[in-house]
Amino acid sequence: MELHAIFDHINAGLLVVDAQGQIQFANKWIRAYTQRDCVVGEHLASLFALSEQEQGQLYRKIQTVLQLNTPSFISAEHDHYLLPLPNRKVFHTGFDLMQQEASIVPFDEVQGWVLIMIYDQTDLMLSKQEILQKSQQLRATLDALQSAHHKLEAQTQLIEKQANYDALTGLPNWTLLKDRLNTAIHAAEQASLKVGVVYVDLDGFKLVNDRYGASVGDALLCAVGKALREQVGLKDTVARLSADEFVLVIPQLERVDEVASLVETLLQRLNQPWLLDSETVFMSASIGVSVYPEDGGDVDTLLKHADLAMANAKSRAPGGFKFFTESLDKRLKDSLMLEAELVKTINQRGFSLVYQPKYHYMAGETPSLIGAEALIRWIHPTLGFISPDRFIPLAEHKGLIGQITLQVVEQTCELLAALVSVQKAVPISVNISALDLNQPLFFEQVMRRLAQAQVAPQWLELEVTERLAMVSQSVSYDVLERFRHAGVKIALDDFGTGYSSLSYLAQMPIDVLKIDKSFIDLYANGHRFQTLLKSIIELAHVFGYQPIAEGVETQEIADILSDYACHYFQGYYFSKPLAREDFTALCQAR
Repeated sequence: MELHAIFDHINAGLLVVDAQGQIQFANKWIRAYTQRDCVVGEHLASLFALSEQEQGQLYRKIQTVLQLNTPSFISAEHDHYLLPLPNRKVFHTGFDLMQQEASIVPFDEVQGWVLIMIYDQTDLMLSKQEILQKSQQLRATLDALQSAHHKLEAQTQLIEKQANYDALTGLPNWTLLKDRLNTAIHAAEQASLKVGVVYVDLDGFKLVNDRYGASVGDALLCAVGKALREQVGLKDTVARLSADEFVLVIPQLERVDEVASLVETLLQRLNQPWLLDSETVFMSASIGVSVYPEDGGDVDTLLKHADLAMANAKSRAPGGFKFFTESLDKRLKDSLMLEAELVKTINQRGFSLVYQPKYHYMAGETPSLIGAEALIRWIHPTLGFISPDRFIPLAEHKGLIGQITLQVVEQTCELLAALVSVQKAVPISVNISALDLNQPLFFEQVMRRLAQAQVAPQWLELEVTERLAMVSQSVSYDVLERFRHAGVKIALDDFGTGYSSLSYLAQMPIDVLKIDKSFIDLYANGHRFQTLLKSIIELAHVFGYQPIAEGVETQEIADILSDYACHYFQGYYFSKPLAREDFTALCQAR
């Protein structure tokens, strides 16, 4: 029941006033004692036409009630008709003329308010002791009402928080994000400013969650949310949309480059190792940006375009960022089409392989074939050649990479079986994804295919990139160790393009260290890069790994690397990738 309804049921004139005598509330019965309507905000002195002396006397009583937190009475006999004062008596409809008395009761200690009750003095009226009891009962009722109000207020706040904030990170959720973005858009429209929408997606978060468990995954999300919040201003919004997606709203921008500078700072912070519960977690983030009004004039369009830009950044190279462009709409349609064709090709087993030979070479000697790397090719009947750089990230993102990897392993095992049967086999390496290593039965699936083809594990080599091996370190290492124990060699591909931590390099269960082509290309840039290249080779030997130089295209580089004690090579100087028939002929000609 509302306060008005409760007070109107009490057959007495009721006034709630503050310490200065200003009226905050009056019930309907007060008019019977004043003969006019009472106005909220009016002072008692005006309502009852009090003299300065009467006003001072009444306000002192109010102050005493507040200080002692106890009721006080205004008696017609002892207080000289202090209240009410119009003609010292009033006409109460339906009753004889009666004199009035009043009680002052503490009402709201925090606000400094008291309740004044005015009642008639007759033989039928209650005694003062009974009035005190009634006052206490009223006070108890008011206390209960206030307690219920506070509980309702707390419940309302909780419901509002649950409706607008993420339970894990405490950040605004989708609902509050859209409201704040809409507000930012309207403000920017009025001020002719811009609004930046920054869409952040954590690369490899599922791997982290699968490897370390939900507790570490949750801790990572909270840490990322805190880091994002620390990088932006008070007027900016950081919201969490889903498991691994965050959105930032940056209002009141004058130039687009302001948001570009912020994004670069965010990536520097996010693309670092995270220490969580004694676990070092490696992760990166991909970011997409849209800007009002250039990229859209409403909430949904800006969010959609920022999401498209993020997906474009992730597909190109995880750990980077892209701004939205009109061409991304077409790219989205192309991506959906490509995904459908990819699924169809997987089901039809439509991929082919080429094999790039690996050679042992020492300056002045004839190169000798020692192995090959299986490279996947997708020749679409209408789209033609589709680069692995385009469809492999899509396959990983859509959870299709495991099927592709096993098809590559099967084709490689078929070729190895044919070469083993004529005693012309060389080890062939297959590229695998960190997602493969996190599949519970990946080891068994690969070993079963080797057994079905009757190929010994020594003929198969698995290549994993440095960056992906770091993402779910312990699980990756355990599975790689099982392969090594079974006789399958492990190569670390693209060394130097990931985190390149020496401590982790020493722990990795690998046999081969493949030096990325980017280091080979830097050789001509001067002494510093030559020293770096030489140091990498020496480092591989220190750890007991076999170094292989990728992308070698001239004899000069091959001879120099040979002098540095790197004698294993892969590159166009030695051979381009070969079709199965050509590679088989190369093996048989040894």
